Amino acid sequence: MAEEYVYRGLIMQTFGSWFKIPVLAIFIQSVIFSLSHSYNGLGLIEILITGFALGFFTWKTNGIEVSSAIHTANNFSISLFVMLGLQYSTSNLSLSDTAATIVFEIILFIIMYYVGRKTDWFGEIPENSQNTGLFKRK
Repeated sequence: MAEEYVYRGLIMQTFGSWFKIPVLAIFIQSVIFSLSHSYNGLGLIEILITGFALGFFTWKTNGIEVSSAIHTANNFSISLFVMLGLQYSTSNLSLSDTAATIVFEIILFIIMYYVGRKTDWFGEIPENSQNTGLFKRK
């Protein structure tokens, strides 16, 4: 939760309010998020993509609840796999592991986006209303 508050809450909202370009704020927080992890170059690419997806869900849902749930589920599942011996823990990832993980994450995020659209996670904000959430409209 602390990472979500810092990266998707504080950093993303700050840059989003300065630039008024959501994709730029999402990209900036993703870069900072990935650089704060101690992985090799391949691992940083994986974390960058994860950070971008979490930022996207934060922006689309106008809050950090969904990204926090995704982040928590991701960290819990990795911890569980390591504890059960199904996966090993390392900061030096191989190209094949990284590619497989990135493909899996992209598929997962597309499915989550589809489910989110169907279950109204992304409730539309009327254009004429006063938006008090992320990246206030004027």
